[in-house]
Amino acid sequence: LVPCNDLWGECTIYDHDPSVGEYTDVVYTPMTPHQSWGVWDNSGEILEGSVDFRGRDRTLSAQTLNADFNPDHLGEYAPGSTYLYGGRMNAHYGHFIVNTLPRLWPVLSGAYGHLPILCHDTSVPALWFRHPFLAEIFGRLNISPERFVTFDRRIRIRRLVVPR
Repeated sequence: LVPCNDLWGECTIYDHDPSVGEYTDVVYTPMTPHQSWGVWDNSGEILEGSVDFRGRDRTLSAQTLNADFNPDHLGEYAPGSTYLYGGRMNAHYGHFIVNTLPRLWPVLSGAYGHLPILCHDTSVPALWFRHPFLAEIFGRLNISPERFVTFDRRIRIRRLVVPR
């Protein structure tokens, strides 16, 4: 890894950590490109923090915001009680740096640093670590493949921490 000093767009520096949202009894829907994947509340509304927006105009990236299921018909809960939301795992270096990595700042905090990290991807976490830059960055953050969680079906999550 080498330092990058180039800036494209704008940069705002904050003197505090971003906020986190904490949600209870939400529905995780696995990633299926161009369909309704993400995390939904009990009323069928997508959690905005689970949407993969791109750019200032907030363009959707292979995702729709319309729920195609009824949350009342889902009863299965994920094992464990609380997850940290890691968003979409994007194995393209640039997209990883701007889309995925920023969601992982809470792993450095005492409050959330121990939580399993719930992500969206069409592959499994062990395969992500075959990308050298991902393995190195996750290694420096002390995150192993076992820390990441994905599901291949809709499933309820008891408590989800969503970094801003």
